[in-house]
Amino acid sequence: MKLRLTNWVDRCGCRAHLMRRNSGASLVTFANTQIAKAILVLWVLIFAAFIVWRLNLYFQVSRQLKAIRAAELPASPVELERWYARVPDSSNAAIPLVKAFELLKTFPDARSNRIAKIRLPERGKKWSPEEQDLVAEYVAMNAEALALAREAVQRPQCRYPIALSYGLMTDTPHLAGLKELTRIASYRAFLSAEQGRAPDWTQDIRLILQLACTLEKEPLLISQLLRHSLIELAAHTTERCLGVADAGDDLGTLIYAFEMVENTNALWLALVGERASAIPVFRLSWAEMKRIGANAEGGSPQSKPPPLAGQPNPLFWLSGLFERELNFFLQAMETNIALAALPPPASLVVTNLADEFTKLAKRRHYILSGLLLPAFWNAIIRTAGSFARIRLVRTALAIERFRAEHNRLPESLDELVPGLLPAVPADPFDGAPLRYRKLEKGYVVYSVDRDGQDDGGRERPADRTRRDETTYDITFVVER
Repeated sequence: MKLRLTNWVDRCGCRAHLMRRNSGASLVTFANTQIAKAILVLWVLIFAAFIVWRLNLYFQVSRQLKAIRAAELPASPVELERWYARVPDSSNAAIPLVKAFELLKTFPDARSNRIAKIRLPERGKKWSPEEQDLVAEYVAMNAEALALAREAVQRPQCRYPIALSYGLMTDTPHLAGLKELTRIASYRAFLSAEQGRAPDWTQDIRLILQLACTLEKEPLLISQLLRHSLIELAAHTTERCLGVADAGDDLGTLIYAFEMVENTNALWLALVGERASAIPVFRLSWAEMKRIGANAEGGSPQSKPPPLAGQPNPLFWLSGLFERELNFFLQAMETNIALAALPPPASLVVTNLADEFTKLAKRRHYILSGLLLPAFWNAIIRTAGSFARIRLVRTALAIERFRAEHNRLPESLDELVPGLLPAVPADPFDGAPLRYRKLEKGYVVYSVDRDGQDDGGRERPADRTRRDETTYDITFVVER
């Protein structure tokens, strides 16, 4: 009896133990099942959120591209090629200008290096006799190219033979020719001024400005930056020539020539073109990525590769990795283009927005935008500086006309209004009238430059170093 009772108790204990163990296993299985379901639900939610985000990104980019095209602007390099209007050969200044570039010559010996380093002498100084002889020989050597260029710029339109369908890889060989032609014209202008030949030096200044105008409608930033450089060269050459000789009866013609190059639309065109050129960079195929990577490592293709197709790698496109940056880039460029269409100082609002866009690009790791956008912001500021130099030259030429008529310098720029100027030109950097100060023998007209600080017409030295923290103005000084 006692043994049976013991066995029964043991069996009951085993059953209880089994029940407890089975119950625990069931609880674990249930918990695991719930966790698995929760993880599955979480992944479904994450995937759904990604789909919503990716669709929203797709529609944002599509809306922006559609808006660009609705405004009849290009949204790809191929569209840019079609958008940049063709010019009839009979009216196209580029055709004879390309021939003029081919006529450019240099010395066959070490003098080619010497002439490349010669600049116009600083105010109050002259070239050495050796430098003057070298410059005169170089100018004479290229007289035929200059003569053909002078004929070419009489044509009413210009479109250089460039293939914009290559986007950011577009070749621009004509820019080097323009740069060299204008340098030679600057040399010849100063040589003529030193010899007192006013009609000759003013004619060469006008040639430099006319060559700059051939780039006016070219929708590339590099072209517009060179255009500004040529205008600044014309202004600098005018300043140096007025320091050694007057302009005679050509002052009015020269004033008009500088008025014609103050075009606020050129930078707008360039940014429209740069936006269209850059879009395929955000949509590279795998083969294009490999090709660009190989070139970056020093490889050089045997022939020029085809233009970027704008057909992205499906995996990268689906991930939205580059599309989100394209979305940011298009938004930033829309702001830049809108500001570029405004005259300064209104356009200089970009300086306030640039920091915000730069910080946002860094925070979100937008590498391509971080490389491209700063150049566009700087171009807007550079344009304001170019406008400042144009207005300084116009004002200085009006002062020279006043001096020729009254045999003295004006006490203030107000004396030039309205007879010689309709109004005192505004400083592009602060909107106030340009500043003017008489010197011991001559005068300075100046702009406050990008820092907005009036430094009294302090001139930037030619040998200024990066460590120099002194602030300077943009100046036009005539000491004669």
